[in-house]
Amino acid sequence: MNKKIKKTSFAGCSAANALTMVKWKLFVFAAIIGLFTLRPANVEAVSYTFIDIANTNVAPFGIFGGDPSINNNGTVAFWAAQNGAFGAPAGIFTGDDDTATNVTTTIADHNTISDLTTNNFTTMQENPDINDNGTVVFVSNDGSAGQGVVTGSGGATTTLYHTLGAFNNLTGNPAINNVGTSAFYGSRDSGGVGIFSGNGGPHSTIVDNDTVDGGVFDVNIRRSPDINNDGTVVFNALLDGGGERISTGIGAGTITIVDTNTDPFSSLGDAPSINDADTVAFQGLHNTLGQGIFTDTGGLTTIADSEGAFSFFGESPSINNNGLVAFRAGLDVGGQGIFTGSDPIADLVIKTGDALFGSTLVGLNFGHHGLNDSGQIAFRYFLADSTHGIAIASAVPAVPEPTTIVLLGIGLVGLAGAEVRRRRKKVHRKDAKERN
Repeated sequence: MNKKIKKTSFAGCSAANALTMVKWKLFVFAAIIGLFTLRPANVEAVSYTFIDIANTNVAPFGIFGGDPSINNNGTVAFWAAQNGAFGAPAGIFTGDDDTATNVTTTIADHNTISDLTTNNFTTMQENPDINDNGTVVFVSNDGSAGQGVVTGSGGATTTLYHTLGAFNNLTGNPAINNVGTSAFYGSRDSGGVGIFSGNGGPHSTIVDNDTVDGGVFDVNIRRSPDINNDGTVVFNALLDGGGERISTGIGAGTITIVDTNTDPFSSLGDAPSINDADTVAFQGLHNTLGQGIFTDTGGLTTIADSEGAFSFFGESPSINNNGLVAFRAGLDVGGQGIFTGSDPIADLVIKTGDALFGSTLVGLNFGHHGLNDSGQIAFRYFLADSTHGIAIASAVPAVPEPTTIVLLGIGLVGLAGAEVRRRRKKVHRKDAKERN
């Protein structure tokens, strides 16, 4: 018995119906292939708007130095001199992202009188930090009286620690949390250098060159600690036996985050950053990945490395309480920029060659207090027209775009519905004809 083979035939169909059936079969075939081969597109892209906080075209600013810091209210603290020379009278200032009232506030300058010594401040170091209460911490010299770790918010300043007290030298880049506790570098009258913390009362020793925790810390303790709202301090220090280590502490021993003697790194960046979850972001030279930006919260995570599109990384990445990391990096193709991940396009904030404030960006600086929890980024910029200033980059999520597959699905549903309606009409016409 011969087996009958059913063949597709358009016999008895009108030309229009036959064409419709062909189109439908081809579309379904293409759709199936597409579902297996198309990669979903990114449904959301991030762009940035930029706010000019202060620049050299507006008095009294003549030059800016160091790395600005930003709090969760969008207020930036920065160092500036009053003309084009670093030896000129300088000060610590703040500005915010409110473009309607975009003015700067003087925290301290050469006219400010020390609350402790009654001397005028003569110089201020270049990397202030600011907390969410608007309190700024910085290191200042007040003439022959010495140096102090000082806080202020626009009125009178408060000296937390001074070389007239338990310290004979205070320098570096202090940090401050929302409780008002500062972490700072200094050397004590009793001997030894280290990282300390406090809010003006008795200080806590986080680490000094007599600390023994799996090795004796060297006198070369880096001078850029960071502190979170729980009072945990992160720092980088060399070890007497060789190598260097990034550690955290609260004044009762230290916890090793990464050590060049035991971990696959040959060097570590000077200025690590810590968030309230105790996640530490740092720059390092990895033995296999090359230079990169990494985080550690019990396990190492690579944010970006030089095996990708980047040629170098700044030593001071910043991490916020959402786990976002921002950093400065150079590109293999030339130039440099600020990024928030390993994709030089999707994770770009701004890079040299980009348009900014009516000119072209030719240089920038970014530090480990430069990112807030809203994703705003404070940075120092240099423009082709010689303007120099401080700016905030604010992320603006774009309207999500449908993916190709979503559009394809909509088309399939629409065409399927049309085909069902066409077939129903055909059946209805046939039934009506048979009744007649």
